[in-house]
Amino acid sequence: MMNVSLLYGADNEIYVDQSGATANIDLEQLGSGNIIGGLLSSAGNMTPLDLDGVTMTLDINQIGNANKFLGDIYGDSVTGFFEFDGDSNVFTIQ
Repeated sequence: MMNVSLLYGADNEIYVDQSGATANIDLEQLGSGNIIGGLLSSAGNMTPLDLDGVTMTLDINQIGNANKFLGDIYGDSVTGFFEFDGDSNVFTIQ
């Protein structure tokens, strides 16, 4: 008798809680099931990424399927580049 069990988890998880001026943030994730979230984030139980400040540059690259970017961005001057390649990716910013 053979028993096979599969366990699914995120390839990697990133949380960022940034405040202040002149931030330059570059984040890249390759693979499937990656998560970018906040301080209390975990696979399946996310809290938002939190970026506060002025003159901010944000570069996000997620390459793969079923990736999530969940964020709360508050800034006076925010320049962003967001690249999501793959299927079933989620991008939520407020």
